[in-house]
Amino acid sequence: MNQWLQQLHKSNQQLGASLSHTEPGFWAALKQLHAIATSGYECFIISDFYDLDSQCQQYLFDLARKHRISLCWIVDPLEKTIPFLQNVTLSNGVENTSVSIGRFQQGDYEQRFL
Repeated sequence: MNQWLQQLHKSNQQLGASLSHTEPGFWAALKQLHAIATSGYECFIISDFYDLDSQCQQYLFDLARKHRISLCWIVDPLEKTIPFLQNVTLSNGVENTSVSIGRFQQGDYEQRFL
């Protein structure tokens, strides 16, 4: 298993390097996969799917016609549940603002996430 993860990491780094010379984003990765995958591949797509749009969906549908596709959704826990904060100061280096997030805002944020 460890060898498989190392190879996955290496391949991901190579993909990232090749994408840096082209268009950024999920769409560009799907476009590249579509171009290099011959019929019958088993493709595992691990993503937060943050920038999934109709163009990405079309690439996924096209890929699924020729290949076995597994989508693995990863989520940062902070994306699901925002922490309770009381009078926290945020700054961009020039301006400061104070923020409070109460239980109501937490619940609203989590509902929108779900």
